[in-house]
Amino acid sequence: MADTPLKTLDTALAREYAENLILQQDMQTSLETMKLWHEKYASTTETEARIIGKSLFRDAIVQFVGCFDKTAQYPLSAEAIYGHDPNGVSSFRWFKDVRDAYAGHKFGAWRQCVVGVIEHDGQRGVGHILATFLGPQKEDGDQLRGFMQTAANYLDANVDRLRQAVMKHVESMKPEEIASLKEASARTLRMPEARFTRADLNREKPAPKR
Repeated sequence: MADTPLKTLDTALAREYAENLILQQDMQTSLETMKLWHEKYASTTETEARIIGKSLFRDAIVQFVGCFDKTAQYPLSAEAIYGHDPNGVSSFRWFKDVRDAYAGHKFGAWRQCVVGVIEHDGQRGVGHILATFLGPQKEDGDQLRGFMQTAANYLDANVDRLRQAVMKHVESMKPEEIASLKEASARTLRMPEARFTRADLNREKPAPKR
């Protein structure tokens, strides 16, 4: 049998497998990012390193919680992964609250500022107190990473299951069926396509504006 380039499988099972592979990549990135924060930047006091640490922590949280986004076609379920643990779902809710109120948006009290008047030597002035969350303590890192790893293990098992199911389908295909498939491809997005979904890339007509 002659070698062929990768051909696109346009089945519901293949699409589910593809979406879970994307989730797996995001999950691995979130774990690696949290590990880097924990091992190198969690307890730093230098200004530049502190900025890097805050950025790593925020990105790890956003990537992790994004894997559970219920607007996605195949999101992870906190109830399915952590429901056996009495504190599991509430612990996940903390991750989501940090994402919603701090890492991804600005409405939360993780950032605070109070403006006031100050008097010194008979002179009045205006001052302020600014408080910003710098991230958890270094000693919290093992617990955070362990919690995230539980979801990663669940996802890895699901990816393996889907891969086996796709492979079983491929093994049942006739040569002419494989020959008729389109060659697989991926591409970068142009600036006007920044809000495109993956489904938009496969549309024959222009994607709707969002």
